[in-house]
Amino acid sequence: MKVGAEGPMKKNFPDLTGDGKVTQADILKGRGVFKSKADVINMYASGIGDAMADLAKDMPSKEERKSNRKERKRQRMEDRVARDFKKKK
Repeated sequence: MKVGAEGPMKKNFPDLTGDGKVTQADILKGRGVFKSKADVINMYASGIGDAMADLAKDMPSKEERKSNRKERKRQRMEDRVARDFKKKK
């Protein structure tokens, strides 16, 4: 039988953050949500970090994405106007 956070399940879970209490942060750390510094260092050492950095370089900047959105919106509006104009004829 499972019981809430105050029940026996809480007492069985270890305090991974070292704050003296079993909290949501301990559960997240246990699930691997928080990466350790060693994990990040190993990721870059294996080359994955470099590949991710290269992918980030290829992505358009915030200004470029905004400009692209405006251009697509303008094009859709022109297409709508042209389509409506053809319907009226």
